[in-house]
Amino acid sequence: MKIKLIKNRQSRTGLMRNTFVGVSILTLTACFSVDSNGIPSSEMDVAISIDAENNTTEITATFETLGAKFDTNYIRLAAGDRLSASMDGETTDLKSDGAILHLSPENNIFEGRLNNNRGGSEVIVALNRVEGEDAQARVTLPPPVNITTPAIDETFSRDESISIAWTPGDPEESAQIRFSTECPTANDSGNTSFWRTIFTPDTGAKTVPVSDIAISRVSQFSLPTGVTCITEISVVRSSRGSHNFGFGSIKASQRSRVVVNLMP
Repeated sequence: MKIKLIKNRQSRTGLMRNTFVGVSILTLTACFSVDSNGIPSSEMDVAISIDAENNTTEITATFETLGAKFDTNYIRLAAGDRLSASMDGETTDLKSDGAILHLSPENNIFEGRLNNNRGGSEVIVALNRVEGEDAQARVTLPPPVNITTPAIDETFSRDESISIAWTPGDPEESAQIRFSTECPTANDSGNTSFWRTIFTPDTGAKTVPVSDIAISRVSQFSLPTGVTCITEISVVRSSRGSHNFGFGSIKASQRSRVVVNLMP
């Protein structure tokens, strides 16, 4: 088996720019959308993700509140209310129409983009309201990360290891190395997807055996033989911020990635 590495391009399976937004699941509940007017900021549950890479910072946010009988209500902005994100003097409105990151408008995900990813900059997500108290969430971007090896077009056999190197950070902090893999099925009727995340000190170096990069939903999963797979390797460093909404979190990450072709 050979592995071909190609840096900074869109993979054939779209692994390069997928955005995942976590959604809380409540047993035996229903989901509805409600307007923000009449809902105190102290009763809002927020989930805000700040993802920085390649001189841009993308923001996704969901707002929920618990309604009658513990139904989950996704919050829409009432007329006059404004949700925005700002950093280093630049401000952008966050909207749920899917026009920027192409997320489904039906999911009530607010999204936006800022035009830098300067480490140490503070990102502020602000809800300004016609009625009720304004609220904010803020987080500081961690230092940018850049994968320096593996090199473009470097190849490995299955019994070798991949040496991953990136710009080092604080060795007392943790970085994540994420592997997202898709392999076609034997009869080419679809794809099998699996992944692995490794937490490691942010020293700038980690060696991972090729045989160890795949985990299924349940357990360790061996790479299939006889087919060409595609793996995205990402190095991510993260930070958490604070807010004065009722519940929830805001987190930020800097990411660098390469795409790997796993050849039979």
